[in-house]
Amino acid sequence: MKKLIAIILVWLIMVCPSAVFADGSVTATCANIMQGMTRTISFAWTGDVSSGGVPTKSTSDISCPGNTTAATFTEGYYLCGLETSTTSAHRPTDNYDIYLNDALDNDLMGGAGENRDQNGTEYAVPVILSGSTTGMGCRYVIGPLVFTLSGNSAASATGTATFFFSKP
Repeated sequence: MKKLIAIILVWLIMVCPSAVFADGSVTATCANIMQGMTRTISFAWTGDVSSGGVPTKSTSDISCPGNTTAATFTEGYYLCGLETSTTSAHRPTDNYDIYLNDALDNDLMGGAGENRDQNGTEYAVPVILSGSTTGMGCRYVIGPLVFTLSGNSAASATGTATFFFSKP
């Protein structure tokens, strides 16, 4: 019987590694609000079952309305806010960080997505003056962006990060 169990475990590891070592995941959805004057991209994320790590997600890989990618869906808009929320069943590590980086690896939130609370919902506005805590506003978006979450070590933690883009 022990030999049979060992054979099944080896088979699972070799044939179905994703079932044994599930990686974190990120799925994204786009939406038009107010006749397209505001657009959102919501990233629903789940941490890895062992490390809590969350993979990055490029807006070039996200399908949006109008047969576009999220990279073109938000181009010409301004990033004006971020809302983060978590679930009570699978909370992340407190003070986890969310970034939305441009092609030059600049954080469009200017650090305002850092130190997210593990409980409930929070809203943040991009920092547009480097090193400032009061210089906040909207940032112009061009080209593809990359969603990154760091600082989580809670296994299978889940949450959502919704970015709000507005037309001038």
